[in-house]
Amino acid sequence: MLEHTFEAILAKYPELIEDGLHLKGRQVSMYGRRMDLLFEDAFRRNLIVELKVGPIKDKDMGQVLSYEGMLLSADDPTIRVMLIGNRVPPNIQRALDHHGIAWKEIKVSELLGYLRIQGDSEMLGLFPLEDQGNSELKERSRFGKKTEQTKTHSAAKATFQNLLVEGYSEFLSIEQVRQLFGEKYIEDLSQKLIYLNHAKTFKLWANYIAAFLLDK
Repeated sequence: MLEHTFEAILAKYPELIEDGLHLKGRQVSMYGRRMDLLFEDAFRRNLIVELKVGPIKDKDMGQVLSYEGMLLSADDPTIRVMLIGNRVPPNIQRALDHHGIAWKEIKVSELLGYLRIQGDSEMLGLFPLEDQGNSELKERSRFGKKTEQTKTHSAAKATFQNLLVEGYSEFLSIEQVRQLFGEKYIEDLSQKLIYLNHAKTFKLWANYIAAFLLDK
């Protein structure tokens, strides 16, 4: 899959990233740099997305960190940055979470599956045949392994999600969950700004929000 294809799909179907996104532009120049995708999120903040085909590497994380430093110097608290790749290795996940940088893993098989559901033959035609064939084999294998245990797990997960805040999804990154909980549970505006802008690491924000969850 080409990066241009990845970009085109996410521009057309931003719900693959998160709910409530509105595309503002592709290959947008901001502060002297060219950004892959620019969205406005559900809270009317700008979301800059940097895309990588294949696994995300250390150098990609460094690039996004430089973006974040540049945007912080612009003194615009409404800007978010997210790194998206087809695979995010566990060590990279931990590093990104530590620095409070949003990330998302979207596999090629997930993209193809979604496009098939949408019946989007135009986008499907952008993929090499070997990508489409490999994805179909994986889907068949995954379908063949479904058991009663999987169904029980799905029912338990649905019950658990009823206890969570509206908008929560297992596909959200830790950064997205942090922002979602902050918007839901912190009503005082000054406290919310402190939380959203400074409680970046999981150690800080998870303990902070736990008190609100327990109180609820």
